Amino acid sequence: MIDRCIQETQLVDNSKVLLNQIWGNHHLEAEHVNARGRSGGLISLWNPSIFVKLGVTKGDNFLHVFGSVAGTDEIMNVVNVYAPHDSVLKSALWETLIGLIGNHNGLWIMMGDFNVVRDCSERLNSVFDHREARDFNDFIFRARLHEYRMGGLKYTYMSPDGMKCSKIDRMLVCDRFFHRWPCATFFAHPRIWSDHAPISLSTVCLDYGPPPFKFYNSWLKLDGIDNVVSSAVAECELSGRPDIILMSKFRHVKAKLKDWRKMATDNEFGLIEAIKEECHKYETLAEMGLISDQEHESWLEMRFLRN
Repeated sequence: MIDRCIQETQLVDNSKVLLNQIWGNHHLEAEHVNARGRSGGLISLWNPSIFVKLGVTKGDNFLHVFGSVAGTDEIMNVVNVYAPHDSVLKSALWETLIGLIGNHNGLWIMMGDFNVVRDCSERLNSVFDHREARDFNDFIFRARLHEYRMGGLKYTYMSPDGMKCSKIDRMLVCDRFFHRWPCATFFAHPRIWSDHAPISLSTVCLDYGPPPFKFYNSWLKLDGIDNVVSSAVAECELSGRPDIILMSKFRHVKAKLKDWRKMATDNEFGLIEAIKEECHKYETLAEMGLISDQEHESWLEMRFLRN
């Protein structure tokens, strides 16, 4: 299916973006809607061996790609949305999307930045617009869309100073999608590169097992690797055929490097997780409106280290 949907690219000509260099996947197809000046812009990307595009519909604030998914006989409609800030333009977009659903068959997913909340609990330290929320909820009802409970963060958007939060990024699915995958998981991930949290929708859980051992040239710059290799070679006091001895030494050095790298990785991971936990603690306080000035300064330092 469609792997990623990006909103607010702010690119007047998205066709010049080298997407393969960004995502590292050469099996890639994409569609885009260019920005108007520094406002808007959309990109949707997918693996053509999984999702075969049959058609596309574009508007200033949405990108609709529909096609077939490998292993199913269903048509999947994926709409990438970046709603305008203006209330009148928002209402016009909702009507356009309802018409779009009526003109195409298949399953539907609408995802992106809708620039509106559904109720006052989805916003912190900013004005709640009752009319916009009513219009948005009416759109969801008329389009017969559903929303999974969001895991992870409480809000998807947080202002750079951490004072304003809102849940304006979401995924909406049609009746048949919702009943076909009732246990799908919708998750808001930590904000690292943007003031918007990445969101994901998963219908399956995959376990690929432990990763294979690989040696990276960058390890040669790490402290301690010389001692690990020297000690491992010195420990091998073997006799017999030279080729067998050499192979045994390589095997022993590899085992020692695996142990050394695992210990170093555990230490690095522990430090990263500690920083993430601190960031999450401060983000939670910010979302509750309880963060102090000193905690805010510490939070900015933790975010700098995390990034």
